[in-house]
Amino acid sequence: MIRDILWNWSFGQRLTIYRLLIALFLGGTIYYAFFFPKEGDRAMRRAAQAMRHAQTWKIESDQDLPEVQGHLHILREVACPSNYRYTRQQSQVVDGVAHEWTNVEMTIGSAYYEYTSAADKWTEYAAAGRGSKAICEALVRGEEPSPLPPLSKWARTAFATKGDRRDIGTGFCRVWRIDIPRHNMEAEHASVCIGEDDELPRYVTQYGHEIRIFDWNVPIDFQPPQTDQTP
Repeated sequence: MIRDILWNWSFGQRLTIYRLLIALFLGGTIYYAFFFPKEGDRAMRRAAQAMRHAQTWKIESDQDLPEVQGHLHILREVACPSNYRYTRQQSQVVDGVAHEWTNVEMTIGSAYYEYTSAADKWTEYAAAGRGSKAICEALVRGEEPSPLPPLSKWARTAFATKGDRRDIGTGFCRVWRIDIPRHNMEAEHASVCIGEDDELPRYVTQYGHEIRIFDWNVPIDFQPPQTDQTP
């Protein structure tokens, strides 16, 4: 029927219709390519939204330090709105002798505590703005402070490609390879593994180093230590 109607029109009218249809097709293709969120963009945005509602989490970093024949382990524990614990364990060889030490910084409410294994004691100070308050408030605003992955930024400016599933012990996460364009430079590469059950990131690799993020929304027990209190 449509064909019969078109044949009743002049060649010029049909040509105008064909051009209009081609223009609409090209316009739709361009819109889809540049403006319609891709699967990777949607995954990044869902994960960013899930992080905004998180109340507790832990971030673990573990790496060798070959230049000093040592090792560095860092654990960050966050409980919104303000509690925070940062544990740094390091080892290295000095003059042929292996040394190990641990430093801990902890904020509970309005109190701030420090521990050094060298002195083997805790010292208490006023929190004075320390703790997780700024981190938690930034998340609620839609920001993602380091070392949390910049998921919202990746959704806007990077290309995310779906990878394999990864076993995290309590389920699986989906790996997304991130390619970040840079002006007149080779693209930067990263990856994030997003939990299939809750859309929260579990592993992030950037600048050649991987961190693990775990115990999302699991209560963290913060107990004040026995201290040598400063005046």
